Amino acid sequence: MKERKKQTALCVLLVFLGMFMLSAQETDNATEQTTENEPLKTATHHALETFRHTLLAVGETIEINLLINAWDYVVLDQEWAAVGIDSIKHNLTHGWHWDEDDFKMNQLGHPYQGSLYFNSGRANGFNFWQSSLLTMFGSAMWEICMETSKPSINDIITTTIAGSIAGEAMHRLYVDVYKKAPWIAWLISPQDGINDLFQWKKPDPVKGHTTLVEAYLYTGMLTTREAFQNSAFSTERAIKIPTGGIALHVVYGNPYGHDTEEMFDQFNLSLEADFAPNEWSAACFIDGLLFSRSLWDYKPYRTTVGIDLQHKTIYASLLQYYNTSFGVLFAQQTESEDSGWTISWKANASYIALGGSDTYYVFSDTNYFGLRNNTRTYQLGTGASAQLACSLSHPKAGTLSLNAAADFLWNWPGTYSKDTVNDMFSGTTFIQYGSVSYEHVIYKNYSIGIADFLYHKSAVFHDIPSVEQLQNVVRIYLKMQF
Repeated sequence: MKERKKQTALCVLLVFLGMFMLSAQETDNATEQTTENEPLKTATHHALETFRHTLLAVGETIEINLLINAWDYVVLDQEWAAVGIDSIKHNLTHGWHWDEDDFKMNQLGHPYQGSLYFNSGRANGFNFWQSSLLTMFGSAMWEICMETSKPSINDIITTTIAGSIAGEAMHRLYVDVYKKAPWIAWLISPQDGINDLFQWKKPDPVKGHTTLVEAYLYTGMLTTREAFQNSAFSTERAIKIPTGGIALHVVYGNPYGHDTEEMFDQFNLSLEADFAPNEWSAACFIDGLLFSRSLWDYKPYRTTVGIDLQHKTIYASLLQYYNTSFGVLFAQQTESEDSGWTISWKANASYIALGGSDTYYVFSDTNYFGLRNNTRTYQLGTGASAQLACSLSHPKAGTLSLNAAADFLWNWPGTYSKDTVNDMFSGTTFIQYGSVSYEHVIYKNYSIGIADFLYHKSAVFHDIPSVEQLQNVVRIYLKMQF
């Protein structure tokens, strides 16, 4: 076993060195200049460059899978990483299934891994859709060749779609930040950084740039309630504790009066980290435009209609939620130069390709039906989502904002390995969440504000009691705008 692990690590190292040499050779070739037969040589050079970059992108994707598998097998000693010809043949002939890996692995790990595949393409000149295809290839290779377990349907969906969304946002922010702080840019997108380092080049330019960055520091109170059907909210399941945290909001491009030139040349990114005694929460929301047109691109009515792609994740000690969707968006901003008031709003209707939330009976401390230790703690489903966001602001009066969203999810049957569990959790889930806030500038780019966030879920099952879940967070915050 130890000898096999040494051989695995050596093979990965050799592939890694080969990719480095290919990158170095590409850089050397790119510096050669000639003036004879320029049209033919230019076309030939372009074809060779395209081939090299394609080979690099595919090779890096394979390398990522080999490195991760080697880490899991050699360092973490995971049995499922002990792959070989027999496991690959088995995976090719025994079909796909819905896996039961935990939320952290499937909804955080796989999107990030997908972003590495994606940016292997973007850093080598691929566009959004080409990089998405590369991400699908990387995910399919991982599911078939890098695990001994059967390939996972939900993993390839999440890795491809969520990985593409996260990867494009990371790539564009990397390009922006690289101009002023290259080493900070590396933290945003390591795959871009590795490519630029090996090829001794700066990142290729993209259309669009960051227009707004807001950082938040806040404190507040967290309250939760959970109840079964036909019963009042149970006081024994109530939690009320102080909380605090940080948040980051990034706007890339102007969402109002926007004409898309490249995929995701306008997107919004929100990150949150919340901490409380014995509790924690992390959230990531990304919403980017695939296509848009400006209807009335003039003051005071700047209007955008388009198609967007979204990925939302909340991973907390008290709840789990995710939503990967695409749909239509309508956004408008109205400014009054005379009065100084600005009204902004967005409306969105989406199809949820894959979404879900925590399964109360498994996730809660009650360990209902004794399923906690051997069943996935969240459901898989599809459905529809709607969202509305609006704000009213004035330099002297401050800014009042309202955000509301609602998801209707149909729980996919047959997504658990045990038929009895599938029968229990078949049904529908209705989730609503939103926030209302008010803030005012106190000094230059600094503002203070108060916000209230509410999350409510009603899950109706066929064979077990329905569940209601409520979480509310009241916050006082300090915001710094860059």
